[in-house]
Amino acid sequence: MKAFLICQKTPFAKTHDLLALLELCTKHHPEFELRSELFEVLNPYSVRFRYPGEEATAEEARLAIKTIKKIAVFMRDLFPRELLPSTET
Repeated sequence: MKAFLICQKTPFAKTHDLLALLELCTKHHPEFELRSELFEVLNPYSVRFRYPGEEATAEEARLAIKTIKKIAVFMRDLFPRELLPSTET
């Protein structure tokens, strides 16, 4: 999301709050709003499990991974191909 905002030349505060970033992204690309539920699922993870002390359950981890994959498909289409990392191994 931050890379998208940088490409849009949109300043943003230093934050891990995905919903705050979502609001900014939606101003440039309204389809972000259609995926707001996905970002709502991930938002608690943006800080909660960032530092040692708490651990996600296996079920929470599976849900997060499933959600991230859906967001990744959407986000990849927003960037020019030359800016994307190669998927070749």
